Formats: sequence, C-alpha cells, structure tokens
Amino acid sequence: MSYQIDSEARLLNALLQQSRNLAMTNNYESDHGVYFDNNEYVLFQGTTFASRDQSKDKTFPRASEIPLVGPNELVFTALSGQTASSTYTLTQGNINRYVYVNAEGLVY
Repeated sequence: MSYQIDSEARLLNALLQQSRNLAMTNNYESDHGVYFDNNEYVLFQGTTFASRDQSKDKTFPRASEIPLVGPNELVFTALSGQTASSTYTLTQGNINRYVYVNAEGLVY
C-alpha cells in the first residue's frame, strides 16, 4: 500500500526540483514555482501563482486521496533558486512521507 504514497512523494519532489531548475537557469528570465490543490500540481512561471503567466502552466494530476500538508505555493527565485524553507507532509493511513525544501531551494 505504501507504493502510492511513495509515488506521490517522488512526484512532488521531482516537480519542486524541476521548478527550481527552471528558476536557476533563468528560464524566461523569471521566477518559477509549484502550486497544488486537491486535484493537481501546477508548475508555473512568475512571482506568485495569482500573477503567473498562465500560458506557461504545466499541470500534473495529484492523488487527491492522499492529504498533502504544507504551503500550497512555493516559488523559487530566478538565478539563485532560493525560496522559503518548507516541509510537506503526505499521509496515507498510518504512513507519512515528508518532502523538505531548505532556504537555498534544495529539495530532499
């Protein structure tokens, strides 16, 4: 049963890393971030999800039956990849998985 929560944690980790890489390579000379709601993750370009360039959005389905606790928006600064230090917790039954992001933007 843990395969589903492990897969979801790996997906979140990969999307956060991809967003950081886009910011660090100064893709479109812009910050990049990840936003999530109950049904999907959105990789976006911009300083906030609300002010993003919607034409650059990339959406990925999310396992809505696995609760995800943490900031629903995380933005990485262009060139540096820095962000707010954050912890994400995914829970399925009595199993928890954690994804950490430090202030330098490293995801682990």
